[in-house]
Amino acid sequence: MSADMVETPRTAQAPEKKLFEVTSKIIKLRDPVQQASSTTVETVWQKPDGAIVKGIYAGAPGRWTLQASGAPVRPEMAALLDAIEARSLAARTS
Repeated sequence: MSADMVETPRTAQAPEKKLFEVTSKIIKLRDPVQQASSTTVETVWQKPDGAIVKGIYAGAPGRWTLQASGAPVRPEMAALLDAIEARSLAARTS
């Protein structure tokens, strides 16, 4: 390679991770009027490789955690939990 050619490293693109909701059960649905309330959701997910994962999550939009460890969930999963909660709140008010 000549001195004026600069090699740029190739960045491998991470495979797109997608979770698919298999089932969800609302254990406790928060009261949207109360600031301190939270929702608890038991959800079964399917990963792209076919693996099935079950978890219980607590929180509200923007602050979801895995109930067992208190660890915050990934943004992708948080967005799905937001949608599950919104769907459940809408069903409750209709």
